[in-house]
Amino acid sequence: MAEFLAYLQKLTVLVFLVSSMLAMGLRLTPAAIVSPLRNVRLVLLTLGLNFVLASAFAGLLTVVIPLDRGHAIGLLLLGGAIARLIVSFVAADWLRRGAA
Repeated sequence: MAEFLAYLQKLTVLVFLVSSMLAMGLRLTPAAIVSPLRNVRLVLLTLGLNFVLASAFAGLLTVVIPLDRGHAIGLLLLGGAIARLIVSFVAADWLRRGAA
């Protein structure tokens, strides 16, 4: 019974993820996807925050707070995920102001 529930959990998470991505992707037009990419400053800001600043901050935390190797790797991965969230708010604000 426990094996069945574990399988069911994996299946429902997969269905949720795929349906969420499809729902978001089907709402966007190709022009809505490409238009933010035309703003070079916004793209560079996004890449800088995501890959440099957030990873550096997460790396600094792993030095300051002694962690096991697995926990440190997880923190580095979460640092990138949080940066994506912050960048999406910055980009939305930027586009709302008409800077794009």
